[in-house]
Amino acid sequence: MSITVVNYLDQALVDRITAQAAERAAAASASYENDFSSALNAAMTSFSTSAVESCPTELEAIFDEASRTYGVSSLLLKAVAKTESAFRSDAVSSAGAVGIMQLMPATAAALGVANSYDAKENIMGGAKYLAQLLAKYNGNTVLALAAYNAGSSNVDQYGGIPPFTETQNYVRKIVSALQSF
Repeated sequence: MSITVVNYLDQALVDRITAQAAERAAAASASYENDFSSALNAAMTSFSTSAVESCPTELEAIFDEASRTYGVSSLLLKAVAKTESAFRSDAVSSAGAVGIMQLMPATAAALGVANSYDAKENIMGGAKYLAQLLAKYNGNTVLALAAYNAGSSNVDQYGGIPPFTETQNYVRKIVSALQSF
């Protein structure tokens, strides 16, 4: 397994998560997504949970359900939601992305999300999409986040994080948010 990281990311954190995921994947019979979620949760236990406290209480159960359903760390889901929309279900980007997880209409439809403004549908759709991206990039969180922001075609074209300032800042911001959990 290889990982492409730009200089401003915490390489030690990424390496620790990747190593734990690889160890668990080799030993476990469960799907890789579940292994990576477990490894990510284990790696994050040493960090403060102050940023998690900003998640609205009414969304906690939805993030937990999405995490269990799709095998994506609830911490990762919350970091994406905080970065994308500050947990606002009514958020709409200038590009047309909607809801807490900022799903583009075509992506939402492909994921089975009928109402992107519905918090549960949006979070479940975002978790499903992140699970798909993590599977595609063999558990590489950095590449999955880059693809979530810029699209898989751009990550594939550039062989890593695309040279887009927005995407580079996005990945850095979420990795930093994970470190604060």
